[in-house]
Amino acid sequence: MSGLDIGLSGLSAAQRGLEVIGNNIANAATDGFHRQRLNLTPGLISLHDGFAWGTGVDIGGVVRIIDNLLEKEILQQQAIGSQVQKELSTLKTVESTFNELASGSSLSKTLDDFFAAVRDLSAHPDEVIWQRQLLSAAEVVTFQFRTLGESLARSEARLQTEANVLVDQINELSAETADLNGKIQQIEVVHGDANNLRDQRDQRISALSKLIGVSTTSRDLGVVDVIASGVRIVRGNDTTPLEAGLVTGTDLGIRAKGTSTFISRVEGGQISALINLRNNIVSDIHADLDALAKTLVDAVNAYHVQGVGSDGAFSSKTGILVTAHTALSSLSPAVKDGTLYVRVTNTTTGAVTRTAVTIDADANLAAAATAITSAVSNVTATTLNSGKQLKIDAAAGYTFDFIPAPLPNPDPSPAPVFGSGYASSKVHLSGLFTGSANETLTFTVSGSGSLGNGTISIGVSDGSATIATLNVGSGYVVGTELKLGNGLRVAFDAGTLANADTFAVTALANSDASGLLAAAGINTFLVGTEARTIALRTDLADAPGGIATAMGSELADNANALRIAELQDSSQSALKSLSITDYYRSMVTQIGQDVANKQLRHENTEAILLNLNNRRSDTSGVDVNEEAARILMFQQMFQAMARYINSVNTNMAALLELL
Repeated sequence: MSGLDIGLSGLSAAQRGLEVIGNNIANAATDGFHRQRLNLTPGLISLHDGFAWGTGVDIGGVVRIIDNLLEKEILQQQAIGSQVQKELSTLKTVESTFNELASGSSLSKTLDDFFAAVRDLSAHPDEVIWQRQLLSAAEVVTFQFRTLGESLARSEARLQTEANVLVDQINELSAETADLNGKIQQIEVVHGDANNLRDQRDQRISALSKLIGVSTTSRDLGVVDVIASGVRIVRGNDTTPLEAGLVTGTDLGIRAKGTSTFISRVEGGQISALINLRNNIVSDIHADLDALAKTLVDAVNAYHVQGVGSDGAFSSKTGILVTAHTALSSLSPAVKDGTLYVRVTNTTTGAVTRTAVTIDADANLAAAATAITSAVSNVTATTLNSGKQLKIDAAAGYTFDFIPAPLPNPDPSPAPVFGSGYASSKVHLSGLFTGSANETLTFTVSGSGSLGNGTISIGVSDGSATIATLNVGSGYVVGTELKLGNGLRVAFDAGTLANADTFAVTALANSDASGLLAAAGINTFLVGTEARTIALRTDLADAPGGIATAMGSELADNANALRIAELQDSSQSALKSLSITDYYRSMVTQIGQDVANKQLRHENTEAILLNLNNRRSDTSGVDVNEEAARILMFQQMFQAMARYINSVNTNMAALLELL
């Protein structure tokens, strides 16, 4: 019977070989399928009469032709490729949102138009048409900021929503992988062939790698565990579901359900891209845009609050709503301990006074209102809306403003010291101080006599050094303005000065060193603290004459408009010492560079994956021509074994007849 056994083993091997080849050809176009081969081994040797006889062929099983190291590398590169592709597509969307190629509607164009309108107004500070042009430009640029801010905020929200959807897909694929693990184990525990199921499971793992970077570890009976970001999401036929959420209220992360710790550093896959985009790339762009918007608001307002427009000084000013009963230092911009100078004009006599108000940053708005009312005559400050809004009113017959221009005459305190026959009203101050910090300038007379005669000079000190020496003796024409070298000018009427006569002048670079006016919204131009909230003050639309173009004592100059226009190109500490325009250009340039870098990395990853997949195709793919050749081999083997069995059967029959 050994001959028949040999024949039957050959028939069985040929039949099984044809089945394997048929399965290969049927799956030649199936993604993730690995070519299979029948593993044939010689049968056990049989010893008979001292001779070793072959017993046919044994089927050792069906094996997949697979390079495990290559498969692991493909999983890794797929994770990287999916991450880069997602980051690239999102960055391209952000880049198109900024729309810098469309010059008519880009933020850079609207910023240029805004500052150009300020410069135009500086040339025509009293004309309504130029005032309204600036208001229109301000509306456009703030709308563009809000549009971009809202778009980036929606992108951040969408990224979080996508992360939740993606985690659900990860959990679904994990469950399918675990289920296939169970089926493979059931088949292989009884020595069955589960190669097709292994391919199906590997397809699930491959799909997982595109969603999240994974690694695998093999166990007995064909079972594979899957690990993602340190979490064993598949353990045999069990899973550990993931969930997405915010780590600290702002950063996106994932964690295993039932645990308390979110993971915000995920390597590979679309989920890694979403987390990186949400926590770093898009959020950084959004933060930069918010910083730009806030700096524009703060810088423009810091100047605007100190000026006046063609409508002149104020009889009443109401601020914006702020947080009630909160320390001023917590407002935006933050109020500092400092001095606020309030200038009050008697509209009947023209007399002007300036009062310094000490602002405590640790106090609230109501306390600041009390400090203003207590210090400044003919001005009352109150709060509205339960302490959330500051209002300043002048008494009847008076106006107030915050311009930094010097008083027309020397400061009344300390009282000027003059000799007989000269009064402080004979000293006339004009100009605008160009220093970087507030100073008290002290004027001291050397020599005695009538102005324009003799050797009389006046030394001017800033407290640390003499900054000017003024000749008011022989050669001086009474009433002529003398420059101090810091933007200020002084003139003297006829009279007699005495040696050691002295007077002081407060030279203001900033009439509100505390920042209270800008924080409370008194005489501001813009409102808002970020890109989504920046806007033009609504009341200016009805009163364009309130645009603060002037800051000189005559209230008719254009100096404030000019310095607001200069903000476009002036260095801003809040913007990494760049100007507003340069900072924005660096933003969009960086976005463009990021897109280019991601594009290059995406192309490189695609090339690597193509090479790896080609190598896998060479190793594990189905070559139909090769399979056809193997069909012929097994077909011939089957036919030959059939003839062999027939011969053995014939011989056995003949032998039986002889017996």
